[in-house]
Amino acid sequence: MSKERGMKLLTILVTVALFVALLWGYGERQQKQVLYNHLEYQYQRAYYNYIGNLEKLTLLTGKARLAGTLQSAILLGEIQSEANSAATNLAILPIKEEISRTQIYFNQLTDYALSLSQGISRGEELSADDRTTLADIYNQLQGIYDDSMQLHDAIATGEAVFAERIVWWSNLWPTAQAQTNSDINTSFANLNQAIDGYEQLKYNGKYSSHMQTKTAKGLADCEEISLDEAKNAAVEFLNICGLDDYEISSSSEAASAQIPVYVFVCSDDQNQLNIAVSVCGGKLISLFGEITAQEAQQSINIEAAKDYAATLLEESGYTDMVLASVKTNDQQTVMKYVRKSDDITYYPDSISIKVNLDKGLVSGFDASEYWLNYCERDFSGTEMFDQQTVIDGLGDDFTVSGSSLAVICDGCGGEKLCYEIRGGYQGEEYWQYINTDGGTDESLLLNSVSKDGYCQR
Repeated sequence: MSKERGMKLLTILVTVALFVALLWGYGERQQKQVLYNHLEYQYQRAYYNYIGNLEKLTLLTGKARLAGTLQSAILLGEIQSEANSAATNLAILPIKEEISRTQIYFNQLTDYALSLSQGISRGEELSADDRTTLADIYNQLQGIYDDSMQLHDAIATGEAVFAERIVWWSNLWPTAQAQTNSDINTSFANLNQAIDGYEQLKYNGKYSSHMQTKTAKGLADCEEISLDEAKNAAVEFLNICGLDDYEISSSSEAASAQIPVYVFVCSDDQNQLNIAVSVCGGKLISLFGEITAQEAQQSINIEAAKDYAATLLEESGYTDMVLASVKTNDQQTVMKYVRKSDDITYYPDSISIKVNLDKGLVSGFDASEYWLNYCERDFSGTEMFDQQTVIDGLGDDFTVSGSSLAVICDGCGGEKLCYEIRGGYQGEEYWQYINTDGGTDESLLLNSVSKDGYCQR
């Protein structure tokens, strides 16, 4: 082959390679553009849905402040749905600024509407204070909507975008970037600051301010322990769990409004987990992380996991716990235990334990609800509604299989002593909770039974 022919062939090969590279690069660019457009579309859809939620909430609260009892119940249900949807849409948006107060606002509005509608279902009327609060919310939502529409116009015209797009030359010239969502972040930061100036809703509910600052009843009379004492408690629990080869590599103190704890990072050759021990009393609050089975451990079934968890609780000092529910998914079994004393089941005093069936070891432990709620209750002198009257009121089609007393949460930081009536209806098992004070319905659970165990819902 002559030198001239070789050069021509090389030129052709280089040209073909360059053409292929250009085609590949163009394809990659087009694919990235499609993905970028899709991501931006998803964010914009969530934002426009959020704007729609604000429009509807403003309209609904304006009506609810004036409506009669029956109409109020309907409107409050719609307010609950729209406020919950607004919080969900906000959570989707890629906002880098702190907007926790905004999220709390919509969560509390959801909760507040639910608490009012529950009161109406019990025969209560909306009070003058409730109507004043709804009027305040209406005015607040008008302000939130007006502020949000300024950003809405910028997004509609393309002046502000959610998804950041960095062009290829930005590595060479950092200032040469496409539009970013800085305007969006600033807008939501300003909105969050404005909402932070609103007075939080005063009501009894899951997201009310007094529930967020709830302290641990079970640790109220306990003395504070040192970091070394907490470390010894963590090591002792590792031994109880059969995790002797895990060693504590670091420790810190985490300030918490509810349960101040010492946090320990424990690890073996491959994995690590975190253990939280309460500053007051030195109680194990939580354990979570990846667990690698030791050679002596083998995979276990559901029944063995129950026995393992029960032994773990007993050796940890929880001697009055009974199994309340079991959920199994992807070889992970989560068991919820509740305290039972003097034939009364205390559902607020609960501990959750997760066991890895493949490895036969605990991979999760949460006793926070137990220590937040545990205390000695005194029901002596309580006037009890007649239990047989309760059972007779359930109807002939409901076959009662058993009954006992139980304490359940009312969702507002309080508790209620109820009759727990277990029975069947059309082949399914239901547990009904009837308040011993007046015989009112409080809760209804469907007990879903499977080959892996059971789970209440």
